[in-house]
Amino acid sequence: MVKIIFVCYDAGAGGEKLATDISKFSNVYNLASKSVGSRTVTNDVTKGISRNDIFRQHELQSVIDHLPNDKWHVIPTHFRPSQLQVLSCVKFYVVIYAGSVTSEKQIDQNQKDKVWHHVFTDPLELKGQIEAHNADPNDPYITSRLKGPVKYGMLWSVIQRINPISDDLEKEYELYTKKFTYRAPSILENCINIEYADLRSPKFYQNFTKKLQEQLTKYS
Repeated sequence: MVKIIFVCYDAGAGGEKLATDISKFSNVYNLASKSVGSRTVTNDVTKGISRNDIFRQHELQSVIDHLPNDKWHVIPTHFRPSQLQVLSCVKFYVVIYAGSVTSEKQIDQNQKDKVWHHVFTDPLELKGQIEAHNADPNDPYITSRLKGPVKYGMLWSVIQRINPISDDLEKEYELYTKKFTYRAPSILENCINIEYADLRSPKFYQNFTKKLQEQLTKYS
């Protein structure tokens, strides 16, 4: 059966970077990624479906059903383990959660700096992001309001049909952050919970790598 490590996180919490590092394990398939400034951008086997706004169980299952199964796959996702449990595969979760006010503030700053202010210069990347929000990239309402390089914050606001859009996008950013949910750890046994503050520790990978490898052996 196909084996998947789901890295569950809110935008700005470092999920794509952690998923990329996990994919370097010898028993995990490589996760294609690139660095855009200080941000890691991944191209996982679901082609971003795992980070769409809407959980599409049948589409995700269709992808999973066609994956090879001699190693683990790692998929960064904004969906919660409770949603992903319905998928037919061997599942293990790595959940990044805030855990403290300090971590929440840092994640919020990352969301603003690395996600909200991210600029799309590649038309295909922009098209994929529009589709990830369950919107039509050919919708005249959207295309007529996006000219040249586009900030993610502007894109999100246009897709939400916010009108008028504020000059600094601060009002819209407050609406955007209300959707994030990873404030507490998961209670599932097939899961490693990581408090965001620990993820930033210099000694994090030394302990995490051993613990995750032990768990993957258990659930293989």
